[in-house]
Amino acid sequence: MNIERAVTAGGSGYTARLRPDGILDLTIRGVWTVSDVDAFFAELAPLHDAARRRHGSVRMLIVVEAVQPLAVAMRVRHHAIVIKQVGDRRAFIWLTALAKLQINRLRTSETIGVFTDRGAAEGWLLS
Repeated sequence: MNIERAVTAGGSGYTARLRPDGILDLTIRGVWTVSDVDAFFAELAPLHDAARRRHGSVRMLIVVEAVQPLAVAMRVRHHAIVIKQVGDRRAFIWLTALAKLQINRLRTSETIGVFTDRGAAEGWLLS
């Protein structure tokens, strides 16, 4: 199951797919607005629900290609807290050290991993 939102003129967009191993694989592109975040979580809901039904919990691998404004990061955090359930895990892969520092500041639990290496993130999610 896949969903994709085309990259807009401003360079923002995403791809999402539920892999056979149960990982919900997301790539976030460009700098988003708060309304982009709200639309993303509304569009993601069916895929997120499918992951939970099939695998009992949601393991998300999220590649973030750009540092987001604080208001956007806080809105993502709000939505993430709302949908999280016991047993869920999220691994963020940041392409820059600055971006990795941003998520570490906003992290709310040990069920969120922060990485710059995809292999390490996948291994953590599947452990």
